Amino acid sequence: MDVEAVSHRAKRLEVYVDGEMVDLALVDVAASSDLFVGSRALWDPARIREIVLAQAEPHNLGLSCIGGILHYIGAHDPLGMHIRLGDAGRPFWRPSAPARLSPCASRSTA
Repeated sequence: MDVEAVSHRAKRLEVYVDGEMVDLALVDVAASSDLFVGSRALWDPARIREIVLAQAEPHNLGLSCIGGILHYIGAHDPLGMHIRLGDAGRPFWRPSAPARLSPCASRSTA
């Protein structure tokens, strides 16, 4: 099979600290007020400060749906999204787990 016919190259997010790449993500990266995130799951949106998304889809659970509620960005779209969260922003509800909604507020998106 022709690989190009049955697959696509995914966008990726690279996280750099002091000029050195320390992490890689295919969907989302978040900046949190938590000093340690054991399972890397962020359940409390009040502790999330910023999100960078390669995909923003409202039907997904997790951080991708926050962006998707604001503006849809699919896996094949060329750009991503940066969101700053905070109480002074636009309030909305987001799915945080199956059958669970959590309040959230977006201060800005780019």
